[in-house]
Amino acid sequence: MVTRVLIADDDPRITEIHQHYVSKFAGFEVIGLSNTLEDTKLQIEVMEPQLLLLDIYFSDGSGIDLLKEIRLRSQALDIIPITAAKEVRLLQEALRGGVFDYILKPVVFSRFEQTLRRYRTHHSNLQSLDSLNQSDIDRII
Repeated sequence: MVTRVLIADDDPRITEIHQHYVSKFAGFEVIGLSNTLEDTKLQIEVMEPQLLLLDIYFSDGSGIDLLKEIRLRSQALDIIPITAAKEVRLLQEALRGGVFDYILKPVVFSRFEQTLRRYRTHHSNLQSLDSLNQSDIDRII
């Protein structure tokens, strides 16, 4: 199964770099690039990605606010912030919003790779199970 990825960052050069990084991994397909939160919301509705790589700082708002909005709508969308936001408060809000990981810019490819591999393993483990026991949960979390 291919994971459909939407990349949202206010800098078009960064979205292209992240697209290049994602393209190096089998099992991931970039279905959209966005440079505003408004466009990101539209693409989420239309394209239905499974994974959102999300910056925090946008000219038209905050990625944290979008994360909260997505969770309020109970959308099944995994989110990984990739951001220059180093404030502890923003990390705490992102964690409360259920992000899969949190990557700081400038992105080191090996760190990006590690996250996508963990993501793929995590979802592969979940899909292979019909029910859970505690050791399954411990391995997944």
